[in-house]
Amino acid sequence: MTQSLLIGLTIVASLSPLLTFAHLFQLKEWRLDRLREHLRETGWLQLTGTVRPVALSILILLFQIPSLRNSQFLNFQFVALGALTLLNVAQILLKKQPYPVWTQKAITLVMGSLILTAIASYWLSVIGYWFPIVFIPLLQFLVLTIALILLSPLDYFLKQHIHARACTLRAQFPDLTVIGITGSAGKTTTKELLAHILGPEHALATPEHVNSELGVAQWLITNLQPTTYNLQPVLIVEMGAYRAGEIATLCTITQPTIGIITSIGTQHIGLFGSQKAIAKAKGELFEALPPHGQAFTGEGPFTQYLQTLCRCPMTVVSPFPLHISLSPVPLPAGRQALPAAAGEGGNGISFHFLEREWHVPLHGTHNATNAALAIAVARYIGTHDEAIAERLRTFRPSAHTFSIREERGIQILDDTHNASPESFRAAIVWAKNQQHPHKVLLSPGIIEQGSNIQTIHRELGSLAKDVFADAFILNKKLAQYFEQGFVEPVRSLPPTPYPLPPHTLLVCVGRVPQNTIQKFLP
Repeated sequence: MTQSLLIGLTIVASLSPLLTFAHLFQLKEWRLDRLREHLRETGWLQLTGTVRPVALSILILLFQIPSLRNSQFLNFQFVALGALTLLNVAQILLKKQPYPVWTQKAITLVMGSLILTAIASYWLSVIGYWFPIVFIPLLQFLVLTIALILLSPLDYFLKQHIHARACTLRAQFPDLTVIGITGSAGKTTTKELLAHILGPEHALATPEHVNSELGVAQWLITNLQPTTYNLQPVLIVEMGAYRAGEIATLCTITQPTIGIITSIGTQHIGLFGSQKAIAKAKGELFEALPPHGQAFTGEGPFTQYLQTLCRCPMTVVSPFPLHISLSPVPLPAGRQALPAAAGEGGNGISFHFLEREWHVPLHGTHNATNAALAIAVARYIGTHDEAIAERLRTFRPSAHTFSIREERGIQILDDTHNASPESFRAAIVWAKNQQHPHKVLLSPGIIEQGSNIQTIHRELGSLAKDVFADAFILNKKLAQYFEQGFVEPVRSLPPTPYPLPPHTLLVCVGRVPQNTIQKFLP
């Protein structure tokens, strides 16, 4: 009875740390490389937290008192596990418990971890090592990692099976137009713009957050049916990558005929190692295009390199006016002029491109290049300018991708879908041109930047110092780097609500929870 109760109490005490770590691990797509980089930059203490180790240390010290150690009524293991369980209950009742999204993989890993926890506590009790049982709740990060490793052979088999099904299905539609989109920044916006221009009657696009090998393969299997080619002859596929070879795999599955690389920046440079490695990984899309395909990209330092990868023509959308003649639809290979002086008003951006003015209800002049890429591709596949312009006027950005809203008298720039150094800089530049009397920056910082992380945050702080009255960087370590450039003190989130004065501009960049944003509203 005592043994069963102890095992049950160990499982209950382990539940909250397990869920917390599962939430973090899932955000990193169950990838050890991304998790390692995240913890290296933001702190390894996240693996155990601080409250539970401190509470356990206090109990260990208390039980050094002879009267407690020798008490027949108090058992250290039960007291310690009971205290950890109470902490779990408090975290849940205070609604501070993070949970993973309950996918099949998350359920399998959490259940597997609980089984491993039960086995470990039972084995320790059988061999008589009672004391180490109390540390099992603190080691759930290790338990979950072991569960993931044990599951990996089955996971690999299932992925290969899904990939093979998707490849076989794609091969049944050899004439299907597939547009692959990747890049360090702007790929989601470009995808949404292009999908909106073509319309749901002509194009089917991957949904939000679906850009990985497995996600795209599953989406393809679900959506590519015999009727799809007749009703929606164009597939638009967003492609993400964290290491070399992943976009090549996506291309093997989808067989793109048109490729768009929006930009080559420094997002995830901590995983790739260098910007050249990022260019090489993104360039796998252009390498996969057939000779009769077409590549599109924005002007940048790696444009010439990307051109060497192409077996097909490549069109470059340049941020500088280039005096060349433009041919009618379809676009030829070559540079298309996009003036640097794209303008922005209250209703969005306007710019001159392909010998006409375009208006898009998007904020941030950096989005002019994304819009120009979408226009160029739509024109290439046969959509007329008037139809493109009409569709663009009704575009609405995704809720958390450089979108503007007003809430309780505060104007909010919500760019919390994702963040890169490039999008962070764009948000600062946009905020600088706004007329609000008070401006506040809220961000967790930019991770997966490797050895550049301190330099990047110092540069961002320097760029922000003359724009914002206050800056909140939620990660304390990154806040220190940001403060070096910002000069003024940089705060983390206050423990109590921090209502802003009316007519404040609140700029939110990176994965800021919406309930955190609410703490700043009056």
